[in-house]
Amino acid sequence: SHEASQKSLQDLMSQERSRIQDLMAQEKATLQELLSQEKAERNRHHAAVSARVDSLQRTLDIFDTIVRKEINERSEEGRRVRAALDEISQVPGSEEPERRASLQTTAPCRPPAEPSPATASEQEVPPPLSLPSAPERRVGTAYVQKSVSMSSSCGGPSPPAAPRPIIPVGG
Repeated sequence: SHEASQKSLQDLMSQERSRIQDLMAQEKATLQELLSQEKAERNRHHAAVSARVDSLQRTLDIFDTIVRKEINERSEEGRRVRAALDEISQVPGSEEPERRASLQTTAPCRPPAEPSPATASEQEVPPPLSLPSAPERRVGTAYVQKSVSMSSSCGGPSPPAAPRPIIPVGG
């Protein structure tokens, strides 16, 4: 009887071991399947990100090419303008210096004339708009600076012109 109970105990332990091994193999297979799914998902995500990065790189290259072309065109245009200005300033037969010299010697030296008031239409300012049923309002005096010439008839820089008041139309 003792040997029979020993044998039944050994059989139970053997069955339990085989059941545990089967469960372990099943868990291992499940984990391997989950791992392979995760790897596949990661590879798909990596491929999508790589495609986006490649697209952005192509766009950046195109934009860089356009910007470089624009910089080169503007640099070339600047060089042409500087060359033309240098050429104009270095031409000995230019009539501009002669013209300035003749104006300086023939024109009498007199102070610049006082600025006259300018109307809004002379200053290319649109007339004030009146809204219906709004009380009539006076527009305050505004000043517009005239451009300053760097040479006057006396040979030196002219003083800055005084601001010309704008007289409101209808005021």
